[in-house]
Amino acid sequence: MPARSAVYTLLGVGLLLGLFRFIFRDNKHIHFPDLSLNWEKAQVAAQQSATSDSLIKQYSSLSETEAVITPDTSAVASEYTAGFLLNPDHNSSTALFPFYQALQKYSEGTPIHIGHYGDSQIEGDRISSPLRKLFQKQFGGKGIGFIPMSDPASVYLYDRKGSLNWKRHTVFQQKLSTGEYGLSGTAFRFERTILKESISPDSIRTQVIDGGSAFVQLHFLPEVRYDTAVLNYGKVTDPCGVKLWSGDSLITTFSLTGTELCNTWVLPISPNSRKVKLEFQSSRSPVFYGINTYSSQGVYLHNFGIRGHSGEGLLKIPSEIIQTQGKPFKLMILQYGNNAIPYLDSPEECKQFEELYYSIFVRLKRLLPETSILVIGVGDMVLREGGKENDYPFLVKFRDAQKSAAVRAGCAFWDLYAAMGGERSLLTWHEQKLASLDGHLSPNGQALIARKLYEDLMQGYQLYLQTQSPSR
Repeated sequence: MPARSAVYTLLGVGLLLGLFRFIFRDNKHIHFPDLSLNWEKAQVAAQQSATSDSLIKQYSSLSETEAVITPDTSAVASEYTAGFLLNPDHNSSTALFPFYQALQKYSEGTPIHIGHYGDSQIEGDRISSPLRKLFQKQFGGKGIGFIPMSDPASVYLYDRKGSLNWKRHTVFQQKLSTGEYGLSGTAFRFERTILKESISPDSIRTQVIDGGSAFVQLHFLPEVRYDTAVLNYGKVTDPCGVKLWSGDSLITTFSLTGTELCNTWVLPISPNSRKVKLEFQSSRSPVFYGINTYSSQGVYLHNFGIRGHSGEGLLKIPSEIIQTQGKPFKLMILQYGNNAIPYLDSPEECKQFEELYYSIFVRLKRLLPETSILVIGVGDMVLREGGKENDYPFLVKFRDAQKSAAVRAGCAFWDLYAAMGGERSLLTWHEQKLASLDGHLSPNGQALIARKLYEDLMQGYQLYLQTQSPSR
């Protein structure tokens, strides 16, 4: 395959020294191409169909229809705990015990936070949005959790506008020299924007468009409900003034302060404010981690998607940030792998990825001992060559490596590949307009996967409840 050979030629000796290093240093070459869809309209369809009777009937009748979706159940009965969910025993309980225990006590009023990490398969709240809606319908909750200051993907639930001088840093691209990333693996700063204009063949005029200021404005849809909005930011070295607007009214002016790696400011706005604007003024921008919206109880699912990421950057999130920002979380979902599949050349590389993911999972377990970790395996993909669709030769071995790493680390595992139908199932999903041939799910495909994942998690939850005595 000439294209793949060319990529490895560019990577050079790095690959020969080990995939473990090459993926992390040079994986800018490995990315998941975007769908050519209007995702704003697509997300509307996803929201409208996420819990509809027609969607439920569609999934429940898949096995009865001709060439729709037939999940691969060959290993389910003997290996998986519930559906395609593997919830292994760990430390005298199970991997999902902390999460299920929190669900059992949700009526006591403690918020249950879920983090959803992944690549372009989930960016822009894809999969996260219908999954959040399912959880909140059952267990309550208002708010959509994490909102970045800027992002390349649009989101259905809100419209975000901002000044053009926001710079987005991630653990994958445009890395921050100080390493001050938030729990999402991202950080934001505003910078000086300078317009350079040639006024003669030998003269250039410069004009500062945005100096030491920036703004971000959020306009929520009516269905977005929340009680509290919180700004998360890092150390403040230079004075940073803030003006907070709700609708057309100036609510307050405030000076951000804080010497900790992670600081918070609860925005003094009314619950469910539809339109919120923050204006910042500082000669040196502090690091911003984003805005969170939530309420005092229920489930809050935060989308932490970074396009093109294979997961290795999670090792770059500071331990202090994970322990402080991550403490309220009862479940972390990690969904990676599709960006690596096209570049695998041997079983040994799958094994190297297993060790990488194992190190990521173990670190999260150590830093968040009261949090469950759920690993979602790679979904089906097809290799297009010469007008034909072929299988990726190491996809199944890669899925098995992810599963092995999860079990070894005491994490749960959900088999997306089997849930889709196994080998070459993507072709059927494409025919049914549930996915594109590059592996991205359409809005209906996202909703179907979210529902199946939710159903399996709830089936596992029922098994958990059966093990609990009435006194517990």
